[in-house]
Amino acid sequence: MVPQRERDGVAPHRFKIQMYDFMCEDLDVAEPCEVFLKIYFDNNFKFHQTDPESGSRNPEWAFQAAFPYTVHNLATLSKRDLKVQCFNRSNNRIIGEASLDLLSIACGPAFLKLTFRELITQQPKGVLRFTCVMKMISERLTVVCKHLKLTMQGFPAPARLVVSSSIAETGNACTTNLPFNNEGDWPGPFSICFRTTLGDLLKAPDCESVSFRAIDDMGVNQGKAEVDFREAFTTQPDTSVPFKVPVIYTSRVEGEDAPEPVGSVGELSGELQYHNLPVYAQMAGGVNVDGQVEGGYWLIEGLPYPKCLSQPPPLWEDPADNTGIECLSTDPQPQDEQDNKLDEELDEDTAFRENLEQIDLPPPWEKRYERSRSRSYFVDPRSRKTTWRDPRFLPKNWDQRIDPQTGRVYFRYHKTRDTTNVDPRCCPQGW
Repeated sequence: MVPQRERDGVAPHRFKIQMYDFMCEDLDVAEPCEVFLKIYFDNNFKFHQTDPESGSRNPEWAFQAAFPYTVHNLATLSKRDLKVQCFNRSNNRIIGEASLDLLSIACGPAFLKLTFRELITQQPKGVLRFTCVMKMISERLTVVCKHLKLTMQGFPAPARLVVSSSIAETGNACTTNLPFNNEGDWPGPFSICFRTTLGDLLKAPDCESVSFRAIDDMGVNQGKAEVDFREAFTTQPDTSVPFKVPVIYTSRVEGEDAPEPVGSVGELSGELQYHNLPVYAQMAGGVNVDGQVEGGYWLIEGLPYPKCLSQPPPLWEDPADNTGIECLSTDPQPQDEQDNKLDEELDEDTAFRENLEQIDLPPPWEKRYERSRSRSYFVDPRSRKTTWRDPRFLPKNWDQRIDPQTGRVYFRYHKTRDTTNVDPRCCPQGW
């Protein structure tokens, strides 16, 4: 059944929520204790309760949650909150409570450090650390291309253009074909549409882009021009951003998976315009400590930022500084050759792949697409590394991670906090 407001033409604003890495420090609780958390996202929009952890004033939980969130009025985010209550199951008493408004999460850091306080006296009872990723989704972000001009060797180049976006998992998911033009001139407007978030659209260093493939009247590929969204972007609606980029000719070398660039053969200039952009994106890095932001960077100029800041945070410009939550290595890391071969065989099984798409990834893992190999790979934002190895289907209380120093996959068992390089999915039950 379609909600009344959607039937009336007022679509809700949609977010993708991930919560994980919950841990406490210095809980003011007598031993012995069995500590668990009750988590309320926007009152009872989504409620979770963790398993109890025994015998520690510094517990951590394997708990992870991922769910969609909708709200009709963005102005109400400041009045809605994420609340966490800490309980001692040994005596069934609440230890303390912590909360933060959703607006601070939507436009601030994803990393949170909140103080549990006693309900009546407001005395501090310990510290809670966790990550809450809150990505606002545009179901139909539209990129409009205008005033396109193609030149080769300084002269107008006759061609047709195929316009597509790298952010779609398959190359034909959002493609526009521009007709053959003898003067290499397309006034437009032409548009491509896709579903995304600002964090995904503007990530780096493996930047997403809009590409223009030039094809002559014989159907021969003449080269491709790519415009990185980060380099030609504005948050202002109905504002055009000019660009001029080289057209690169590529040739496939024997033994290589992807075509290799040969050199520049021309230039493409034009303008980009954006419609249906998400309003909010979280900061890159930083920590929100009880409503006050420490560190972190502005993802792009013009976005809303937390009200606790008197001025905009520093602009995130250099992905190599390793401070951004979206700063990732550009290539999936290697793994055992046998595992990699098996993954490739499964990728080629269309029915298997389509069924697998229906199963969510465990937070905070994300899936991306390696266009040169036509394969999916997986991103661990905690280490800012990537792997071909699928993080799904682990036994309870196990978590797949990537070592940020070596890029190798390892596994962590939260009950004992032990780690191993042995994949528990390959081991007998109870090993």
